[in-house]
Amino acid sequence: MPEANALYTVVAVVVAGLAVWVAATLKTAKEPWTRPAPSTAGATSTARTPDVPVEKTEEPEGDEAKADEKA
Repeated sequence: MPEANALYTVVAVVVAGLAVWVAATLKTAKEPWTRPAPSTAGATSTARTPDVPVEKTEEPEGDEAKADEKA
């Protein structure tokens, strides 16, 4: 079957291309684990603060606001 041979050739080329692409990507990849840890001195903390209830301010909307103004 000549069609099968063509398919095998195309698959082999695609797999070889992917292997070359992965090898090149891994070779040029930056290594984030080699960077020093960010300094925490003087930085604002992102740690959780104690939960403080927030009061909701009620603002009249639409027709209610107009009714309050007229009254």
